[in-house]
Amino acid sequence: MTADGRLLAMADGSRVVLWDMADPRRPRRLGSTDLGGVGVGPIQFTPDGDTLLGAGGDRALRSWDVSDPHHPRLLSKPPTRHTDAVYSIAVRHDGRVAATSSYDDTIRLWDLADPARPRVLDVLTGHNGNVKPVEFSPDGRTLASGSDDRRIRLWDVTDPRHAAPVAVLEGHLHFIDALAYSPDGRTLLSGSDDHTAKLWDISALPRPRELGELARHADIVTGVAFAAHGRTAATVGIDGVVNIWDVTDRTRPAPLAHLTNPRGTVKEVRHLTSDGTFLTVTAHYSVQIWYTDLDRVLADACDRVHRSISRTQWTRHFPRLDYTPPCPRRA
Repeated sequence: MTADGRLLAMADGSRVVLWDMADPRRPRRLGSTDLGGVGVGPIQFTPDGDTLLGAGGDRALRSWDVSDPHHPRLLSKPPTRHTDAVYSIAVRHDGRVAATSSYDDTIRLWDLADPARPRVLDVLTGHNGNVKPVEFSPDGRTLASGSDDRRIRLWDVTDPRHAAPVAVLEGHLHFIDALAYSPDGRTLLSGSDDHTAKLWDISALPRPRELGELARHADIVTGVAFAAHGRTAATVGIDGVVNIWDVTDRTRPAPLAHLTNPRGTVKEVRHLTSDGTFLTVTAHYSVQIWYTDLDRVLADACDRVHRSISRTQWTRHFPRLDYTPPCPRRA
């Protein structure tokens, strides 16, 4: 999803499909591109939304010009030189540096100053297991990485040609699957195979500390995200549940909503706007848009019905309640 929430890219087999999300209730398919039979892995937009990065089964790093989303154009596809599958891609806030993580236990930093000629700046080693999520801090000075070694590592990438380890966060009992920075960069949220998500204070590096735990999932936590205002967070998982949390007090996160996804396993979550709208991606290649503003939910439901509930229908379904239909009668 682009930073402004207007363009969505979806991987479908060997294709990448672009969608206009200006009206999330009515997404409109735009252009697509095919990798020629190569399965598409992680994809990520640059912050300006004009370039899309992607890695496939051939472990090449592809760059597409999507400034005209009806006609995406391949700019480059250099080999990443990872020796195993590429798991994720992150892009720094200025769009000039990217990071790729891999099951070869390494991270590679890339110069994107010219998207048509990306080049490796540094290779980060230190994890003793598959490296999964990578995320840049909002100011771009730090990179967080999570691994099957159950550790989260923080790296100083102020000079991406000479990245340096800063701190190691330990506390999860199983693989690390998801990471997200708070908008102010002072808190990190992590999701794990241990069925929990954790909040970490990273405001005083190199002395991070665990703050609180979010534990309402029955299986792996596959995705985590902060809202733009930083007061709420979302966690999703293989259990098909979407949990919304009040994290105003980072040491005592409180559940706000427990939503069940009818399509099963949820792989990813992204907040779209500050009003609580967010997007989830399932393991079955479907995308859902969720509204947590109840007034907006009601208005949307009323827009989709052609007539209000009648008094007879109300009496049948709600016999003990006064007749107060939620949607006004249409003329």
